[in-house]
Amino acid sequence: MEYTAILYELLSGNTYLSLATADENGTPWASPVVYEFDETQGNLFFISSPDSRHIRNISKNPTVAFSIYNSAQTVGNAFGIQWSGRVEEVDSMDVPAELRSSLLSKVSMIVLNRSHRFYKIMIDEIYLPHAERWKNDKPLRVLVMKKNKNNP
Repeated sequence: MEYTAILYELLSGNTYLSLATADENGTPWASPVVYEFDETQGNLFFISSPDSRHIRNISKNPTVAFSIYNSAQTVGNAFGIQWSGRVEEVDSMDVPAELRSSLLSKVSMIVLNRSHRFYKIMIDEIYLPHAERWKNDKPLRVLVMKKNKNNP
């Protein structure tokens, strides 16, 4: 299977990502968040409370790392995505309508609290495990995508 196909299969087949943030002292924190992927721009969106620890961390340090994986996969057959990127708060109208609706339906119980806001993760790098990673001469992971000012 091609890496791009694996990437899209993981993105469409899962609901949560594990978001890693750090505060101003570098103390790490990981949080599960429900996400939606915008295929046209290559960004992810999520909803969270601005009072949550991960959003307080992001307000001081918007650089994040995260992973998406299916924890029901068997050992040796599992694929997961490792990412890095930056997070910014966005107006709800800046989230594509279909993604906004899907996110709201997935987290409707928690967003009854009107303080929840939308956030966008802008991807810097995406890694997947190498398909032949168990062979000694192969890398453990493969850079699938890199976005930066030179490669938007």
